[in-house]
Amino acid sequence: MATFGFLMFFVAGSAAAAPASARWDFDKDRVGELPKGFEIYSGQWKVKADPTAPSQPNVLAQEATNETWPGIVVNDSDYGNLRAEVKFKTISGSEDQAAGIIFRYQDRGNFYVLRANADEDNVELFQFVHGIRTGIKGQNVKVPHGTWQALGVEAVAPTITCFFNGEELFTAKHDRYKQGKVGLWTKADSVTHFDNFLVQPHAQP
Repeated sequence: MATFGFLMFFVAGSAAAAPASARWDFDKDRVGELPKGFEIYSGQWKVKADPTAPSQPNVLAQEATNETWPGIVVNDSDYGNLRAEVKFKTISGSEDQAAGIIFRYQDRGNFYVLRANADEDNVELFQFVHGIRTGIKGQNVKVPHGTWQALGVEAVAPTITCFFNGEELFTAKHDRYKQGKVGLWTKADSVTHFDNFLVQPHAQP
């Protein structure tokens, strides 16, 4: 399997204007508030201290337990071809324990999301069209509960390649959405922590 890596020239801090490379580690954001530049469209998101965070001291936490698909996006982001990765740790959830990366987001009902689920032990790529979620492709893989993991996606034109813990899982072809915002996502009553959200534009060969 191919190893998924990033060129190490991300802009450190809480927010960066697209289409530049960007990294959000949430460590300079205020605990209890939204990180700068982010907008909630569903759920309860806030910066929170976590002593286990890959970068200390903060994470971005999603804590709502009564939403269908909690999501948050970066306001000024606008990526077409991209590479994105996030570290996540599932905290709790009786119905689901999941984490996802939103990309090519048009609005709250139209976007792609790559999702890992610790209860189902799989990683799946979905499209949302007018608020209806449809699976594109997925793969079974062990997703441990309560442990920091890395989820990644590379989208170049219609080719979408999906990664888990640095290893390539699968590739799909899909071209409904060509450009849009990036963000983070959970499902149902998943309480999930996120850290080191990295995004960079990808030059199409």
